[in-house]
Amino acid sequence: MGDQDHSGIIKKATGVAWGAVTIINAIPTGIGCAFGVDIPVRSRIRLKAHPVEKRFDPLIEACIKSFLMKTRGCRGSDIDVEVDSSIPPAMGLKSSSAVSNATCLGLNALLEAGMDKMECIHAGVDASMRSGVTITGAFDDACASMFGRAYLTDNNRRVIISEYHIPDWRVIIFIPEDASPRPKSGIDIEPFVRMKDQYMEAVRHARRGELVQAMRINGLITAGILGDDTELIKKVNEMGALAGGTTGTGPAQAFIFDDRGSLIRAGRFLEKRGRVIYTGPAEKEGYAMVV
Repeated sequence: MGDQDHSGIIKKATGVAWGAVTIINAIPTGIGCAFGVDIPVRSRIRLKAHPVEKRFDPLIEACIKSFLMKTRGCRGSDIDVEVDSSIPPAMGLKSSSAVSNATCLGLNALLEAGMDKMECIHAGVDASMRSGVTITGAFDDACASMFGRAYLTDNNRRVIISEYHIPDWRVIIFIPEDASPRPKSGIDIEPFVRMKDQYMEAVRHARRGELVQAMRINGLITAGILGDDTELIKKVNEMGALAGGTTGTGPAQAFIFDDRGSLIRAGRFLEKRGRVIYTGPAEKEGYAMVV
C-alpha cells in the first residue's frame, strides 16, 4: 500500500462527484430523472497506520461499511475521510448522492478495489438507504452526480431507462432567504402519491426526450405539495426560464435557461429574495486519484 509517512498516513486518495438537480421527483412513481450540475464535492480519504479516533457523519460511516462489505478490504477504523462540499445539505441539491459517490470513488482508488463507477454508485445508494438520507434510493440522482448527464431511472429496480445529453443550459439554483434544511425523515410522501398521475405525465415527456416539459410539470407540482412559492416560480418562468421549480424535496429551486439575457433578469430578481448560485451542466464524469 506504499510507505508510511511521518504523520502515520500510508496512502491518500481523492474522489470527486457533482451536485445535481431534479427533472422528475421519483417519490410518487419510483421513476426519477435528474441531471448533474457543475458543483463539485471532494472526498479526501486517508489510510492510516493506526485506528482513527473520529466519529463520522452517519452517511460517511455507512459508505465506509457499504464499501468494505463489498470489497472485504482493510478495517474501517484505519480510514479517515474529510469532505469538501459547496452544496448546501438537505436542500434538494443531491448533496448525499454526491458525497456517497465521491467517497466510494475515493475508497475504490485508495484500496485498489477495481470496482467500476456503477458498482460505486450501488455502494453509495446502499449507504444512503441505510443512513436514511433518501426516500427512493435516489438512483437517478446518483447516476447524474457520477456521470454528469441526465438520467431517467427506475429507482426501485435501479435500472437506467434513458440517458440524455444535456444542452448548453445555464442554470440558476435559488435558495430562499428563509429556507431551512428539509431532512428526508420529515417528508410526508402521501401528497406525492396522490399526484401520481401528474408525475406520470412528466415521465411520459421524459421518455420522449422532452426534458424541459417534464421539468416544468415537476417543478410546479412539487412546489405546490411542499408549500413553496409557486408564484415566484411562475414569475421566473415568465422571465425566460425554460423550466424550473423545486428540486428534490427542496427548499432549493432550480431553473434552466438557454439565453444570457433571461438568466441575468431572473438572477437579479432572485438575488433580492435569497441566495443564488449560477452554474451549468457538469462537464465530465466523477473521478478519483491517488495523491
